[in-house]
Amino acid sequence: MSHDLRLLGCRPVPMAGYLKAMAVLRLVAEQADPAARGYWHQDVFCLRTELSPDDLVDFFLRAYRPTPIMAPWNGGGGFIRGKNSEPVDWLRNTSGERFRPYRDALRAVDRVLEGAPLTDKPKDEEKVALLARLRAELPDEAVEWLDAVAAITADRLGFAPIYGTGGNDGNFEFTNNFMQRLQELFSPDGAPTEAALGLLRASLFDEPVSGLLNVSIGQFQPGQNGGPNAGPGFEAGRRVNPWDFIFSLEGGILFSAAAARKFGRQHTDFTYPFTVRPAAGGQGAMSVSDEGKKARAEMWLPLWHRPASLAELEQFLQEGRAQVRSRVTSVGWRPAQSGIDFARACAGLGIDRGIDSFQRYAFLERYGRMYYAVPLSRFRVHRRPEADVLDDLDRWLTQVQTLPSMEEPPLSALSALRRVEDAVFQLCQHGGPHRVRELIVAVAQLDRVIAKRPALQKRIPPLELKSPAWIERAWPQEPREQAEFALGLAIGAMQDVGDISHRQYFAPVLTDKRKAWHWASDEEMSSARVQLAFDSPDLVRCLITLAERRLLDEERARRKNDETEDTQQRKQHEGGGPGDAEGSEKRKSKVGFHSQHECFAARLDHLGRFWSGQTRDDRILDYAWAFSAYRGDPPRAFARESAQAARLEAATAWVPYLYALLRVTLTAERNLRDAIQAVSLRRSGQPPTVEDFSLPVPREILALLAADRPPSAVRAREVLERRLLASGLAPRHRGTETFGLSPRRLLASAVVPISSTSLEILVRRLWPIQDEGVDVTEKNIVFES
Repeated sequence: MSHDLRLLGCRPVPMAGYLKAMAVLRLVAEQADPAARGYWHQDVFCLRTELSPDDLVDFFLRAYRPTPIMAPWNGGGGFIRGKNSEPVDWLRNTSGERFRPYRDALRAVDRVLEGAPLTDKPKDEEKVALLARLRAELPDEAVEWLDAVAAITADRLGFAPIYGTGGNDGNFEFTNNFMQRLQELFSPDGAPTEAALGLLRASLFDEPVSGLLNVSIGQFQPGQNGGPNAGPGFEAGRRVNPWDFIFSLEGGILFSAAAARKFGRQHTDFTYPFTVRPAAGGQGAMSVSDEGKKARAEMWLPLWHRPASLAELEQFLQEGRAQVRSRVTSVGWRPAQSGIDFARACAGLGIDRGIDSFQRYAFLERYGRMYYAVPLSRFRVHRRPEADVLDDLDRWLTQVQTLPSMEEPPLSALSALRRVEDAVFQLCQHGGPHRVRELIVAVAQLDRVIAKRPALQKRIPPLELKSPAWIERAWPQEPREQAEFALGLAIGAMQDVGDISHRQYFAPVLTDKRKAWHWASDEEMSSARVQLAFDSPDLVRCLITLAERRLLDEERARRKNDETEDTQQRKQHEGGGPGDAEGSEKRKSKVGFHSQHECFAARLDHLGRFWSGQTRDDRILDYAWAFSAYRGDPPRAFARESAQAARLEAATAWVPYLYALLRVTLTAERNLRDAIQAVSLRRSGQPPTVEDFSLPVPREILALLAADRPPSAVRAREVLERRLLASGLAPRHRGTETFGLSPRRLLASAVVPISSTSLEILVRRLWPIQDEGVDVTEKNIVFES
């Protein structure tokens, strides 16, 4: 008859409870019921077995054979100079059958040490040689323990973090304490002591019991180690159930360490099941600074609901497979190396199926220099398509996670890194477009910190986004958020100016021969004649500075093109060849402020929220910074939807007249001519147009509007009106007021690229005809539908 035993004392938290569950399944399957299976239900481990609850208790009290757990290489293990030798001698002198494997293993150790007794704990090559010989001489039961605690190669030794540094954590020796706990529960003939039954039922079924011991349980159950604030008084003593410690070491044996050679490399790596470098994101128990200095490792312990046999569990744990997609490797996948990678593996199902969730633990330095297994968070395994954008950041994320290992990392960089890690965990755990946007913002903030610090630039490359999924997965539907995202995208994805990449206005980057970005020194930026525009947290100020810099760089590029054109024409005249009239006209037209792709441009309804103060400037700035690093193609579906939305864009009820003047003046002549022609084809009247016109930008308007004073705004408006009149494009609404809007903010908004449909709306407003219902003689009513 099969029983499903709910072991209320075996829970995922603390780690001792999880390892206890693993120990029960392993020991019962190996020594009592080979058909036993285990699973998790409502955070309780359940054992499906032929044993009844009383049979299970009786098995551990009278039949359980302890695994020979020992560490002859440790100074406190009981084998060197007689230190802590009393429990070792006690086991040597036992007579009970249950201790026979232990006695056989101890005799094997004695034979190994007989010829060369240890006077001090071995180091480096001596320790490698000792463990290799022990593995060859010890019985199979003891080799299981060796494989769990250490991985051995010809010249290297790696220790599994679950057992500290080879079975000890500082002065706390795991194996010797394991022997002491056995001595407290059993007599030399193997019979249980009077207290063993109550303590066992408390350990397995969470029944109340008295008589807990004032001993240490180490890192597996920190709450029972006592200390300040551990009880109702100022300080509490230890309260440890010896069975909990025994089961903790017995259960960890399933997580055997291994040495593996990756993809033909000469270097051999040590692998531990579901054990990775720690990451501070997704929880509050660990800071980013802990990652590099006070965290030994991070371990993800699997939870499953389908009954699994010991053989199935061993196969699963020994593979320890968690992979993430990577563009770096030829196979397209690589093993998870950090907590962030593991979260990505769960979101992308880069792990074996059948696991419901993982309980995260980190081995952190706490309470002096002791390490504790601190529970971090529960992570549910679920496919999150939005997390696929992280594949585009694979190399960059790997490199930014090295920041905590710096000697003195800047606090601003650590703070920004924490926001990135939190955003990654939230995206992988919960998904959703808004979490993709939070990741974009966090990534931009960290890249901005790196751009300001040469010491960080030596470790971290410039941010580079290539996947269209960044836009498709993050596009918001809520009007305010959509306006912020659209404005940031339009600002960040602006056209280059000649040889100057638009990205260079944000960060000190240059392009190498492979067309990849690299950080540029001050000398390189100076020789390239590039000056940063986005070096302030004030979005409006950055946009005004961008306008000044782009106009200067455009004039410089135009002069260079004119010199090149004169040289070509002179050569053609001397050779009698025809001139390039179309190319000449294209070079004379200014670059203006336009997006690289039409679908990246903003619309007037987006700008309307910016004018009325409904958007967050810092949010727009973060989006703009991130999308200045975008080097991919426009998403096809997004491009179609954007074009459709632009065509359906309603004529905004009101558009600031000053903005309209600014925007058409900052527009390239060829784009403005196209908009005028498109409007003229759809209406009976004809707007003022000429075959060819030049519309230079009056430089004084930047200073006038940046002053943010109404009289200066009036002066700027008059300058713009005269400029349009001189170009043959006299507006019909001269003298219109700006209705109290900030002139400085209007200037900044005019820098944002807009769609061709929005530009056509401005053309219809500036040059209306009588049958469109607009009274051109009314100077204080303008741009109404």
